[in-house]
Amino acid sequence: MKKFIFLAAVLSLSANSALFAQKLSSAKVPEAVKKALQAKSPNAENGKWEMEGGNYEVNYKAKGESISMQFSPTGKWLETETKLTGTIPALVTLTINKDYKGFKMGAPEKIETSDRGTLYEVVLKKDKESWEVLFNADGKVLKKDKE
Repeated sequence: MKKFIFLAAVLSLSANSALFAQKLSSAKVPEAVKKALQAKSPNAENGKWEMEGGNYEVNYKAKGESISMQFSPTGKWLETETKLTGTIPALVTLTINKDYKGFKMGAPEKIETSDRGTLYEVVLKKDKESWEVLFNADGKVLKKDKE
């Protein structure tokens, strides 16, 4: 019985570690991915690489902004996330004010994707309630997850 519990615990930890990003050295990133990063963002320097869901993600700062880019193993650009310090589109703000009255907005992120266009992710909090909400530029809620 002890062996079974130990094995179950090991398998559970292994499965959970696959869900989280794994840090990588630049040497382990395929050249196609590095070239795609340089083509997409020549100002990306000193990035920290991770493996996330089978894709390569790099986190770096450029012009004072925190940026995260994701690429497939073949170097195809998938998305760019930028923490916004300015404003979000008026239609997104309108939806938040209408549907999330009294909620405080955390730092929003702009997400440019290869297949869905530009999206905005916002964490909204009120008392003990917290939501991570994904909007399109027209203010339509695409996804809403409880935090």
